[in-house]
Amino acid sequence: MSSGLTLEIVPDESASAAIAKAYKQHHKSDSNGAPAKTRKTRTEWNSPSTGAALEICRIEAKGYRDTFLCTGHPSDTLIGKRALSGNLINKVVPVHLDQFKYWLKTELPSLPTSALDAITEDHCRIQTIPAHIQFAFPTETDAFSAFLDLHRHCKVSLDSCYRMPTRTSTWKPQHARVLTPSDQRHAFTVLLPFGQVTIRVKRDFDDFPATFRKTEDADARLALASKLRCLLCFEVEVDLSKFYYVSDDLTFQLPTDRRDWTHAKLPDDPIKFVWDAVLYELWLNVPLLTTEPESESKLTWQLQEVLDAYLAGEIVLRHRHMGLDSKDFAKYREALINRARVDILTPWAISKLNLSGLLGPQLSYENRFDLRADIDLAPHTLTADTVDDAITEMDSAIQKHEAFRKKMRA
Repeated sequence: MSSGLTLEIVPDESASAAIAKAYKQHHKSDSNGAPAKTRKTRTEWNSPSTGAALEICRIEAKGYRDTFLCTGHPSDTLIGKRALSGNLINKVVPVHLDQFKYWLKTELPSLPTSALDAITEDHCRIQTIPAHIQFAFPTETDAFSAFLDLHRHCKVSLDSCYRMPTRTSTWKPQHARVLTPSDQRHAFTVLLPFGQVTIRVKRDFDDFPATFRKTEDADARLALASKLRCLLCFEVEVDLSKFYYVSDDLTFQLPTDRRDWTHAKLPDDPIKFVWDAVLYELWLNVPLLTTEPESESKLTWQLQEVLDAYLAGEIVLRHRHMGLDSKDFAKYREALINRARVDILTPWAISKLNLSGLLGPQLSYENRFDLRADIDLAPHTLTADTVDDAITEMDSAIQKHEAFRKKMRA
């Protein structure tokens, strides 16, 4: 399962002891002899309302309380498989925790209710969050063209550059950052320092939200599919421990406690911070040169000589003005990015194929598609308008499921 919203849950000592006791009662140990210092077991829970899976990983650490990692896509478990998402972090974390507790109750029927009630948000931290951004194009041809352009741009900017010149790692093999899953025809993933982003166009029926099937009119379903095919979709997975943003000239991390995701504590849109970081990592925040500059850029003669050598096709990693000092190289590189709009780590023969000047303005945060405002796609999206009804429907489905389980046990 790809990472969506991941909660780290560490129950208190009394609840942990009760959980360990219930596990011994309901599950036979699969270890021989002394247990390992750390053991992980994974199981899945399927939402009674949508059938979407939630993955639960139990980490048993000898001498410590068990840790649980609960991972899933809230839009899938609440609205339906492959549903669209409107980035409701504050609202969905408590639901995610409740789903985990219901799984624990079904997994360990003898677990006392008091142990379940003892697991609260005080014992819960956010590890990863999903951020979904979409951009609408006039036609599906335009959307697919942008998808192909973006793939080309990412390969040029990320998988065609040299390493920073250091004594230890310059000649080590470089791994690709742009990956194309073998099981997906219309998607590719870019690895980021703080997670990853998957870029896709939803063209196949298996890509569409399962809720499309609830639309009885065939023409209306075709219209929904046509509209969805005009969207370029970005699915960002953010590891909060690795993500930093700058505000008021200071560096911060997004809070791991859901209760801190408020306008008072996060006055700016945190998803915009995420998107700005994505644009930075994909080289879409700077319009890089695609042709040689026609006039002098008023650089110092040292920078100008490095630039001239770069544009002539030379590898400037060990240029005489920088020597062997990676810090000096970094300063030259940054100066030429800011003042000449070239990245000397990527060979000029390849870098001039980049499409930052075309794609950057199109993919600005202000141009994103507002799913909540779209009368056709909004019912198939987890938004502030649909989340409460979805929670009510899930609670009802859980109650029916629980009643059925009790009847079967009777």
